[in-house]
Amino acid sequence: MKRTFFLVSAVIFLFWWNQNQLHGQPVNTTVSGFLRTGLYEGLYQGGNEKPFASVFGDGGIRVDVRNNLNFRAYTDLRYRYGSEFGENVSEVMMREGWISLYRPKLELIMGQRIIKWGRADFDNPTSSFNPRNLTVRSPEKDDIDLGNISASIVWKPAPFLSVQGVAAPFYRADILITRPINLPESVTINGINGLSGGKAMAGYGIKADIYSRGADFSMSFFNGNDPQPGIAFTSAEAIVGEGGVDVFSELTVSPYRISRAGIDFETVAGRFGLRGEGSYTKPELSFREFEFVPMPEIRWAAGADVSIGSLMIGAEYIGKYITDFEQSPVEPMLPGEMPPITPEQIGLIPGGLEGYVYLQTAAFNRLYMYQLKEHYHSLGLRIEGDLAMGRVAPSLIGLYNFTTRELALVPSIKIKPADGLTLMAGADIYKGVKGSLYDIIDRPLSSLFIVMRVDFQ
Repeated sequence: MKRTFFLVSAVIFLFWWNQNQLHGQPVNTTVSGFLRTGLYEGLYQGGNEKPFASVFGDGGIRVDVRNNLNFRAYTDLRYRYGSEFGENVSEVMMREGWISLYRPKLELIMGQRIIKWGRADFDNPTSSFNPRNLTVRSPEKDDIDLGNISASIVWKPAPFLSVQGVAAPFYRADILITRPINLPESVTINGINGLSGGKAMAGYGIKADIYSRGADFSMSFFNGNDPQPGIAFTSAEAIVGEGGVDVFSELTVSPYRISRAGIDFETVAGRFGLRGEGSYTKPELSFREFEFVPMPEIRWAAGADVSIGSLMIGAEYIGKYITDFEQSPVEPMLPGEMPPITPEQIGLIPGGLEGYVYLQTAAFNRLYMYQLKEHYHSLGLRIEGDLAMGRVAPSLIGLYNFTTRELALVPSIKIKPADGLTLMAGADIYKGVKGSLYDIIDRPLSSLFIVMRVDFQ
Protein backbone atom coordinates (compact mmCIF):
# COMPACT_ATOMS: atom_id res chain seq x y z
CA MET A 1 0.00 0.00 0.00
CA LYS A 2 2.84 2.42 0.83
CA ARG A 3 4.50 1.73 -2.51
CA THR A 4 1.24 2.31 -4.37
CA PHE A 5 0.65 5.57 -2.50
CA PHE A 6 4.17 6.73 -3.30
CA LEU A 7 3.83 5.99 -7.01
CA VAL A 8 0.41 7.62 -7.34
CA SER A 9 1.68 10.66 -5.44
CA ALA A 10 4.66 10.90 -7.76
CA VAL A 11 2.41 10.83 -10.82
CA ILE A 12 0.16 13.56 -9.39
CA PHE A 13 3.19 15.65 -8.45
CA LEU A 14 4.73 15.44 -11.90
CA PHE A 15 1.40 16.24 -13.54
CA TRP A 16 0.98 19.28 -11.31
CA TRP A 17 4.56 20.34 -12.00
CA ASN A 18 4.00 20.16 -15.72
CA GLN A 19 0.43 21.46 -15.88
CA ASN A 20 1.47 24.80 -17.34
CA GLN A 21 3.41 23.04 -20.09
CA LEU A 22 0.95 20.31 -21.14
CA HIS A 23 -1.33 22.46 -23.27
CA GLY A 24 -0.56 23.61 -26.77
CA GLN A 25 2.52 21.47 -27.30
CA PRO A 26 2.80 19.57 -30.59
CA VAL A 27 2.65 15.79 -30.25
CA ASN A 28 4.78 13.68 -32.57
CA THR A 29 3.79 10.11 -33.31
CA THR A 30 6.10 7.62 -35.01
CA VAL A 31 4.85 4.21 -36.12
CA SER A 32 7.24 1.51 -37.32
CA GLY A 33 7.37 -2.24 -37.41
CA PHE A 34 8.49 -5.41 -39.12
CA LEU A 35 7.28 -8.65 -40.64
CA ARG A 36 9.46 -11.73 -40.40
CA THR A 37 9.37 -15.39 -41.32
CA GLY A 38 11.91 -18.06 -40.48
CA LEU A 39 12.86 -21.69 -40.43
CA TYR A 40 15.09 -23.49 -37.90
CA GLU A 41 16.16 -27.04 -38.76
CA GLY A 42 18.00 -29.16 -36.21
CA LEU A 43 21.51 -30.38 -36.92
CA TYR A 44 20.55 -33.85 -35.69
CA GLN A 45 17.93 -36.20 -37.08
CA GLY A 46 16.43 -39.21 -35.38
CA GLY A 47 16.60 -40.15 -31.74
CA ASN A 48 13.76 -39.67 -29.28
CA GLU A 49 13.96 -35.88 -28.91
CA LYS A 50 10.96 -33.66 -29.44
CA PRO A 51 10.66 -32.45 -33.04
CA PHE A 52 13.17 -29.64 -33.15
CA ALA A 53 12.34 -27.97 -36.45
CA SER A 54 10.84 -24.51 -35.95
CA VAL A 55 8.80 -22.64 -38.54
CA PHE A 56 7.35 -19.27 -37.66
CA GLY A 57 5.96 -16.02 -38.91
CA ASP A 58 5.92 -13.01 -36.64
CA GLY A 59 5.57 -9.27 -36.71
CA GLY A 60 5.79 -6.23 -34.52
CA ILE A 61 4.37 -2.73 -34.30
CA ARG A 62 6.20 0.02 -32.42
CA VAL A 63 4.45 3.28 -31.57
CA ASP A 64 6.42 6.19 -30.12
CA VAL A 65 4.46 9.27 -28.97
CA ARG A 66 6.20 12.33 -27.53
CA ASN A 67 6.00 16.10 -27.33
CA ASN A 68 9.77 16.60 -26.81
CA LEU A 69 9.05 18.58 -23.66
CA ASN A 70 7.66 16.56 -20.79
CA PHE A 71 6.16 13.21 -21.80
CA ARG A 72 6.76 10.16 -23.93
CA ALA A 73 4.79 6.96 -24.48
CA TYR A 74 6.17 3.85 -26.17
CA THR A 75 4.83 0.40 -27.00
CA ASP A 76 6.23 -2.61 -28.83
CA LEU A 77 3.55 -5.19 -29.70
CA ARG A 78 4.44 -8.60 -31.13
CA TYR A 79 2.54 -11.49 -32.68
CA ARG A 80 4.10 -14.88 -33.39
CA TYR A 81 2.57 -17.91 -35.08
CA GLY A 82 4.08 -21.25 -36.00
CA SER A 83 5.55 -24.41 -34.51
CA GLU A 84 8.39 -24.60 -31.99
CA PHE A 85 9.82 -27.74 -30.38
CA GLY A 86 6.90 -29.76 -31.68
CA GLU A 87 4.24 -27.46 -30.21
CA ASN A 88 1.95 -25.01 -31.99
CA VAL A 89 2.50 -21.35 -31.10
CA SER A 90 0.01 -18.49 -31.48
CA GLU A 91 0.98 -15.67 -29.17
CA VAL A 92 0.30 -11.95 -28.81
CA MET A 93 2.77 -10.21 -26.52
CA MET A 94 3.37 -6.64 -25.41
CA ARG A 95 7.15 -6.64 -25.25
CA GLU A 96 7.19 -3.08 -23.94
CA GLY A 97 4.51 -0.53 -23.10
CA TRP A 98 5.34 2.40 -20.86
CA ILE A 99 4.75 6.12 -20.23
CA SER A 100 7.37 8.63 -19.15
CA LEU A 101 6.79 12.04 -17.57
CA TYR A 102 9.91 14.14 -17.25
CA ARG A 103 11.54 17.43 -16.52
CA PRO A 104 15.22 18.34 -17.02
CA LYS A 105 16.29 16.77 -13.70
CA LEU A 106 13.53 14.28 -12.90
CA GLU A 107 11.75 11.49 -14.78
CA LEU A 108 9.05 8.97 -13.86
CA ILE A 109 8.59 5.86 -16.03
CA MET A 110 5.86 3.29 -15.47
CA GLY A 111 4.75 0.20 -17.40
CA GLN A 112 6.14 -2.93 -19.07
CA ARG A 113 9.84 -2.29 -19.72
CA ILE A 114 13.10 -3.99 -20.56
CA ILE A 115 15.64 -2.71 -18.02
CA LYS A 116 19.21 -3.83 -18.75
CA TRP A 117 21.93 -2.89 -16.30
CA GLY A 118 25.59 -3.38 -17.08
CA ARG A 119 27.91 -2.57 -19.97
CA ALA A 120 29.49 -5.94 -20.84
CA ASP A 121 28.66 -7.72 -24.08
CA PHE A 122 28.43 -11.46 -23.42
CA ASP A 123 27.47 -11.52 -19.74
CA ASN A 124 25.98 -8.89 -17.44
CA PRO A 125 26.73 -9.76 -13.80
CA THR A 126 24.89 -6.64 -12.56
CA SER A 127 21.67 -7.20 -14.54
CA SER A 128 18.76 -8.10 -12.24
CA PHE A 129 15.49 -6.78 -13.70
CA ASN A 130 15.58 -8.43 -17.12
CA PRO A 131 14.04 -11.93 -17.40
CA ARG A 132 14.95 -13.71 -20.63
CA ASN A 133 13.65 -16.42 -22.92
CA LEU A 134 16.76 -18.57 -23.26
CA THR A 135 15.15 -20.79 -25.92
CA VAL A 136 14.02 -18.01 -28.28
CA ARG A 137 14.25 -18.88 -31.98
CA SER A 138 15.58 -15.67 -33.49
CA PRO A 139 18.86 -14.54 -35.09
CA GLU A 140 18.35 -11.15 -33.40
CA LYS A 141 19.56 -11.78 -29.90
CA ASP A 142 17.74 -8.82 -28.35
CA ASP A 143 14.59 -10.92 -28.79
CA ILE A 144 15.78 -12.91 -25.79
CA ASP A 145 14.71 -10.05 -23.47
CA LEU A 146 11.21 -10.33 -21.97
CA GLY A 147 10.85 -7.25 -19.75
CA ASN A 148 8.68 -6.82 -16.67
CA ILE A 149 6.21 -4.39 -15.12
CA SER A 150 8.05 -1.73 -13.14
CA ALA A 151 8.14 1.88 -11.99
CA SER A 152 11.34 3.94 -12.19
CA ILE A 153 12.33 7.36 -10.95
CA VAL A 154 15.44 8.94 -12.48
CA TRP A 155 17.00 11.99 -10.79
CA LYS A 156 19.78 13.99 -12.48
CA PRO A 157 21.02 16.49 -9.91
CA ALA A 158 24.12 17.37 -11.95
CA PRO A 159 25.44 16.81 -15.50
CA PHE A 160 27.86 14.19 -14.20
CA LEU A 161 25.41 12.23 -12.02
CA SER A 162 22.21 10.24 -12.57
CA VAL A 163 20.42 8.22 -9.87
CA GLN A 164 17.77 5.64 -10.79
CA GLY A 165 15.39 3.82 -8.45
CA VAL A 166 13.34 0.87 -9.74
CA ALA A 167 10.47 -1.02 -8.14
CA ALA A 168 9.03 -4.21 -9.69
CA PRO A 169 5.84 -5.35 -7.93
CA PHE A 170 5.68 -8.68 -9.82
CA TYR A 171 8.12 -11.49 -10.50
CA ARG A 172 8.69 -12.83 -14.00
CA ALA A 173 11.04 -15.77 -14.44
CA ASP A 174 13.42 -16.73 -17.21
CA ILE A 175 12.20 -19.33 -19.66
CA LEU A 176 14.87 -21.88 -18.89
CA ILE A 177 17.13 -23.34 -21.53
CA THR A 178 15.99 -26.79 -20.32
CA ARG A 179 12.52 -26.18 -21.80
CA PRO A 180 13.06 -28.16 -25.05
CA ILE A 181 14.76 -31.11 -23.33
CA ASN A 182 12.81 -34.29 -23.94
CA LEU A 183 12.29 -35.36 -20.34
CA PRO A 184 11.41 -38.97 -19.55
CA GLU A 185 7.83 -39.76 -18.62
CA SER A 186 9.00 -40.43 -15.07
CA VAL A 187 9.85 -36.73 -14.56
CA THR A 188 7.39 -33.85 -14.22
CA ILE A 189 8.60 -30.25 -13.90
CA ASN A 190 5.99 -27.68 -12.87
CA GLY A 191 6.86 -24.32 -14.42
CA ILE A 192 6.06 -20.70 -13.59
CA ASN A 193 3.48 -19.15 -15.89
CA GLY A 194 3.23 -15.38 -16.29
CA LEU A 195 3.59 -12.96 -13.39
CA SER A 196 3.80 -13.86 -9.71
CA GLY A 197 2.55 -11.26 -7.23
CA GLY A 198 2.66 -10.67 -3.51
CA LYS A 199 5.11 -9.00 -1.16
CA ALA A 200 7.60 -11.86 -1.41
CA MET A 201 7.72 -11.52 -5.20
CA ALA A 202 8.39 -7.75 -5.33
CA GLY A 203 11.87 -6.42 -6.03
CA TYR A 204 13.65 -3.09 -5.96
CA GLY A 205 16.97 -1.62 -6.99
CA ILE A 206 18.98 1.58 -7.15
CA LYS A 207 21.74 2.58 -9.55
CA ALA A 208 24.00 5.64 -9.70
CA ASP A 209 25.70 6.58 -12.98
CA ILE A 210 28.74 8.87 -12.91
CA TYR A 211 29.84 10.50 -16.16
CA SER A 212 33.38 11.86 -16.38
CA ARG A 213 35.45 13.16 -19.27
CA GLY A 214 37.38 9.92 -19.72
CA ALA A 215 35.03 7.20 -18.49
CA ASP A 216 31.53 6.34 -17.28
CA PHE A 217 30.90 4.39 -14.08
CA SER A 218 27.90 2.83 -12.35
CA MET A 219 27.18 1.42 -8.90
CA SER A 220 24.04 -0.63 -8.30
CA PHE A 221 22.15 -2.61 -5.67
CA PHE A 222 19.25 -5.03 -6.13
CA ASN A 223 17.03 -6.90 -3.69
CA GLY A 224 14.43 -9.30 -5.05
CA ASN A 225 14.02 -12.67 -6.71
CA ASP A 226 16.65 -13.59 -9.28
CA PRO A 227 15.11 -13.82 -12.77
CA GLN A 228 16.85 -17.20 -13.09
CA PRO A 229 14.88 -19.55 -10.81
CA GLY A 230 15.98 -22.88 -9.41
CA ILE A 231 14.33 -26.29 -9.58
CA ALA A 232 12.95 -27.65 -6.31
CA PHE A 233 12.24 -31.24 -5.32
CA THR A 234 8.49 -31.75 -4.77
CA SER A 235 7.83 -35.47 -4.47
CA ALA A 236 9.09 -38.91 -5.46
CA GLU A 237 7.49 -42.29 -5.86
CA ALA A 238 9.11 -45.70 -6.22
CA ILE A 239 7.64 -48.32 -8.57
CA VAL A 240 9.14 -51.77 -8.19
CA GLY A 241 9.84 -53.39 -11.57
CA GLU A 242 11.78 -56.38 -12.86
CA GLY A 243 15.03 -54.44 -13.13
CA GLY A 244 14.75 -52.80 -9.73
CA VAL A 245 13.04 -49.66 -8.46
CA ASP A 246 11.98 -47.04 -11.01
CA VAL A 247 11.83 -43.52 -9.57
CA PHE A 248 9.01 -41.14 -10.60
CA SER A 249 9.76 -37.56 -9.62
CA GLU A 250 7.89 -34.27 -9.51
CA LEU A 251 9.92 -31.05 -9.51
CA THR A 252 8.89 -27.39 -9.39
CA VAL A 253 10.57 -24.29 -10.80
CA SER A 254 11.10 -22.05 -7.75
CA PRO A 255 12.38 -18.47 -7.37
CA TYR A 256 14.77 -17.43 -4.63
CA ARG A 257 15.45 -13.98 -3.20
CA ILE A 258 18.88 -12.38 -3.47
CA SER A 259 20.80 -9.23 -2.66
CA ARG A 260 23.20 -8.12 -5.40
CA ALA A 261 25.73 -5.28 -5.37
CA GLY A 262 27.50 -4.35 -8.59
CA ILE A 263 29.82 -1.92 -10.35
CA ASP A 264 30.57 -1.34 -14.03
CA PHE A 265 32.57 1.01 -16.25
CA GLU A 266 33.16 2.00 -19.85
CA THR A 267 35.99 4.02 -21.36
CA VAL A 268 38.13 4.51 -24.47
CA ALA A 269 41.87 3.92 -24.80
CA GLY A 270 43.12 4.96 -28.22
CA ARG A 271 41.27 2.88 -30.81
CA PHE A 272 39.95 0.46 -28.19
CA GLY A 273 36.69 0.62 -26.30
CA LEU A 274 37.06 -0.90 -22.84
CA ARG A 275 34.27 -2.06 -20.54
CA GLY A 276 33.78 -4.21 -17.49
CA GLU A 277 31.47 -5.04 -14.63
CA GLY A 278 31.31 -7.19 -11.53
CA SER A 279 28.85 -8.18 -8.83
CA TYR A 280 28.48 -10.01 -5.54
CA THR A 281 25.28 -12.02 -5.12
CA LYS A 282 24.05 -13.47 -1.84
CA PRO A 283 20.79 -15.48 -1.62
CA GLU A 284 18.66 -14.88 1.47
CA LEU A 285 18.01 -18.61 1.95
CA SER A 286 20.79 -21.11 2.59
CA PHE A 287 21.87 -23.51 -0.12
CA ARG A 288 22.50 -26.04 2.65
CA GLU A 289 18.77 -26.15 3.44
CA PHE A 290 17.18 -25.52 0.03
CA GLU A 291 18.31 -27.47 -3.02
CA PHE A 292 17.10 -24.82 -5.53
CA VAL A 293 19.13 -21.98 -3.96
CA PRO A 294 22.66 -21.30 -5.27
CA MET A 295 25.73 -20.52 -3.21
CA PRO A 296 26.91 -16.89 -2.89
CA GLU A 297 29.12 -15.90 -5.81
CA ILE A 298 31.26 -13.15 -7.31
CA ARG A 299 30.98 -12.65 -11.08
CA TRP A 300 32.90 -10.35 -13.38
CA ALA A 301 33.36 -9.57 -17.06
CA ALA A 302 35.93 -7.40 -18.84
CA GLY A 303 36.18 -6.76 -22.56
CA ALA A 304 37.48 -4.62 -25.38
CA ASP A 305 36.45 -3.88 -28.95
CA VAL A 306 38.17 -2.29 -31.90
CA SER A 307 37.34 -1.47 -35.52
CA ILE A 308 39.82 -2.58 -38.17
CA GLY A 309 38.75 -1.51 -41.64
CA SER A 310 35.35 -3.06 -42.29
CA LEU A 311 35.63 -5.40 -39.29
CA MET A 312 34.54 -4.86 -35.70
CA ILE A 313 36.25 -7.23 -33.27
CA GLY A 314 35.25 -7.61 -29.64
CA ALA A 315 36.57 -9.96 -26.95
CA GLU A 316 35.46 -10.49 -23.37
CA TYR A 317 36.76 -12.47 -20.41
CA ILE A 318 34.11 -13.77 -18.00
CA GLY A 319 34.86 -15.16 -14.55
CA LYS A 320 33.08 -16.50 -11.50
CA TYR A 321 34.15 -17.38 -7.95
CA ILE A 322 31.88 -19.31 -5.57
CA THR A 323 32.64 -17.78 -2.18
CA ASP A 324 31.18 -20.51 0.12
CA PHE A 325 31.89 -23.41 -2.19
CA GLU A 326 31.03 -26.94 -1.11
CA GLN A 327 31.54 -29.98 -3.33
CA SER A 328 28.37 -31.66 -4.57
CA PRO A 329 28.02 -35.11 -2.94
CA VAL A 330 26.69 -36.65 -6.20
CA GLU A 331 27.23 -36.19 -9.91
CA PRO A 332 24.43 -34.21 -11.62
CA MET A 333 21.89 -36.32 -13.45
CA LEU A 334 18.29 -35.70 -14.45
CA PRO A 335 16.07 -37.85 -12.22
CA GLY A 336 14.58 -39.64 -15.23
CA GLU A 337 18.09 -40.65 -16.31
CA MET A 338 18.85 -42.37 -13.01
CA PRO A 339 19.39 -46.09 -13.47
CA PRO A 340 17.01 -48.39 -11.61
CA ILE A 341 18.14 -49.11 -8.07
CA THR A 342 17.27 -51.82 -5.60
CA PRO A 343 15.32 -51.33 -2.36
CA GLU A 344 18.50 -52.29 -0.51
CA GLN A 345 20.41 -49.45 -2.20
CA ILE A 346 17.67 -46.98 -1.32
CA GLY A 347 17.94 -48.07 2.31
CA LEU A 348 21.60 -47.10 2.36
CA ILE A 349 20.93 -43.53 1.19
CA PRO A 350 20.35 -40.89 3.91
CA GLY A 351 16.72 -39.82 3.60
CA GLY A 352 15.75 -42.86 1.55
CA LEU A 353 14.07 -42.35 -1.82
CA GLU A 354 13.29 -38.67 -1.24
CA GLY A 355 16.86 -38.03 -0.13
CA TYR A 356 18.09 -39.74 -3.29
CA VAL A 357 16.03 -37.52 -5.61
CA TYR A 358 16.73 -34.43 -3.49
CA LEU A 359 20.50 -34.84 -3.89
CA GLN A 360 20.20 -35.37 -7.65
CA THR A 361 17.98 -32.29 -7.98
CA ALA A 362 20.46 -30.20 -6.00
CA ALA A 363 23.31 -31.44 -8.22
CA PHE A 364 21.41 -30.58 -11.40
CA ASN A 365 20.83 -27.04 -10.07
CA ARG A 366 24.58 -26.79 -9.51
CA LEU A 367 25.14 -27.89 -13.12
CA TYR A 368 22.62 -25.41 -14.51
CA MET A 369 23.82 -22.50 -12.37
CA TYR A 370 27.50 -23.27 -13.01
CA GLN A 371 28.35 -23.98 -9.38
CA LEU A 372 29.85 -27.46 -9.59
CA LYS A 373 33.32 -25.89 -9.50
CA GLU A 374 34.75 -23.17 -7.28
CA HIS A 375 36.03 -21.09 -10.21
CA TYR A 376 34.82 -20.61 -13.79
CA HIS A 377 36.60 -18.92 -16.68
CA SER A 378 35.19 -18.17 -20.15
CA LEU A 379 36.14 -16.19 -23.24
CA GLY A 380 33.74 -14.59 -25.69
CA LEU A 381 34.61 -13.39 -29.19
CA ARG A 382 32.57 -11.36 -31.66
CA ILE A 383 33.67 -10.58 -35.24
CA GLU A 384 31.33 -8.57 -37.46
CA GLY A 385 31.86 -7.28 -40.96
CA ASP A 386 30.30 -4.44 -42.93
CA LEU A 387 30.74 -5.05 -46.66
CA ALA A 388 29.30 -3.78 -49.93
CA MET A 389 28.21 -0.41 -48.51
CA GLY A 390 26.43 -2.07 -45.60
CA ARG A 391 24.46 -4.56 -47.69
CA VAL A 392 26.43 -7.64 -46.60
CA ALA A 393 27.22 -8.28 -42.93
CA PRO A 394 28.94 -11.54 -41.96
CA SER A 395 29.24 -12.33 -38.27
CA LEU A 396 30.80 -14.90 -35.94
CA ILE A 397 29.97 -15.03 -32.24
CA GLY A 398 31.65 -17.59 -30.01
CA LEU A 399 31.80 -18.36 -26.29
CA TYR A 400 34.11 -20.98 -24.77
CA ASN A 401 34.05 -22.04 -21.12
CA PHE A 402 37.52 -23.26 -20.18
CA THR A 403 36.29 -24.81 -16.93
CA THR A 404 33.44 -26.91 -18.35
CA ARG A 405 34.86 -27.25 -21.90
CA GLU A 406 31.64 -25.99 -23.47
CA LEU A 407 31.47 -24.10 -26.77
CA ALA A 408 28.67 -22.02 -28.30
CA LEU A 409 29.03 -20.72 -31.87
CA VAL A 410 26.72 -18.52 -33.94
CA PRO A 411 28.05 -17.98 -37.48
CA SER A 412 25.67 -15.92 -39.61
CA ILE A 413 25.35 -13.57 -42.55
CA LYS A 414 22.91 -10.75 -43.29
CA ILE A 415 22.19 -9.59 -46.83
CA LYS A 416 20.16 -6.47 -47.64
CA PRO A 417 19.18 -6.70 -51.33
CA ALA A 418 16.75 -3.77 -51.02
CA ASP A 419 15.86 -1.03 -48.56
CA GLY A 420 13.84 -2.51 -45.73
CA LEU A 421 14.50 -6.12 -46.76
CA THR A 422 16.97 -8.33 -44.86
CA LEU A 423 17.86 -11.98 -45.49
CA MET A 424 19.63 -13.84 -42.67
CA ALA A 425 21.16 -17.31 -42.54
CA GLY A 426 23.37 -19.06 -40.03
CA ALA A 427 23.55 -21.63 -37.26
CA ASP A 428 23.25 -22.01 -33.48
CA ILE A 429 25.79 -24.62 -32.33
CA TYR A 430 26.27 -25.97 -28.79
CA LYS A 431 29.02 -28.45 -27.91
CA GLY A 432 30.06 -29.82 -24.54
CA VAL A 433 31.72 -32.79 -22.89
CA LYS A 434 29.46 -35.61 -21.76
CA GLY A 435 27.28 -34.61 -18.82
CA SER A 436 27.72 -30.85 -19.33
CA LEU A 437 24.79 -28.48 -19.82
CA TYR A 438 25.68 -27.88 -23.48
CA ASP A 439 25.84 -31.63 -24.01
CA ILE A 440 22.24 -31.85 -22.75
CA ILE A 441 20.91 -29.03 -24.94
CA ASP A 442 23.02 -29.79 -28.02
CA ARG A 443 20.51 -32.04 -29.80
CA PRO A 444 17.34 -29.99 -29.21
CA LEU A 445 18.88 -26.53 -29.79
CA SER A 446 21.74 -26.83 -32.31
CA SER A 447 20.16 -25.72 -35.60
CA LEU A 448 20.59 -24.14 -39.00
CA PHE A 449 18.35 -21.15 -39.68
CA ILE A 450 17.17 -18.93 -42.49
CA VAL A 451 15.07 -15.81 -41.84
CA MET A 452 13.59 -13.07 -44.01
CA ARG A 453 12.59 -9.71 -42.53
CA VAL A 454 10.87 -6.60 -43.90
CA ASP A 455 10.98 -3.35 -41.91
CA PHE A 456 8.56 -0.48 -42.48
CA GLN A 457 7.62 2.91 -41.10
